[in-house]
Amino acid sequence: MKISDKTAVLALIVSLTSAGFTVYQWRATDSEARTMAAIDISRKYLDDSRSAEQLANFRVERGATDASHRLLSHLNYIAYLANTDRIDGRYLAPQVTCDIHEVYNLFKERNTPVGIGFKYLEVAEIPKFLAHRVCVSDPRVRPLEGYTEKDIEPAK
Repeated sequence: MKISDKTAVLALIVSLTSAGFTVYQWRATDSEARTMAAIDISRKYLDDSRSAEQLANFRVERGATDASHRLLSHLNYIAYLANTDRIDGRYLAPQVTCDIHEVYNLFKERNTPVGIGFKYLEVAEIPKFLAHRVCVSDPRVRPLEGYTEKDIEPAK
């Protein structure tokens, strides 16, 4: 083998190693960004006193208000981000997961029309989200099974 052939093989090995390391860095950075996004969303949700106030009001009220619909819409968006791996759902605060579970079940139990005026909310992401997560703050809660996209249907 000539010296130029040895140099070419060495250059190929170095470039393949460099490419492999670049892919590893890209994957690690992407994973870290999704983790940080979940932590940031949790922090902002928990710091937002309006979310807690909306949830508390909805617990005691029998009918849904625009505020409770906005809360459901916000929680559905968080579920969408987790379902589509835009955030790492494993790093959402347990309170966020429990609020998604509670608000969804309150709407479902009360047979509340899921809509603001004439515009109905699409909440198909929440059942998908709940099918893989448990509300850990309440020991009586069992793994959430059997949720489908058809659990909440628009009012007729």
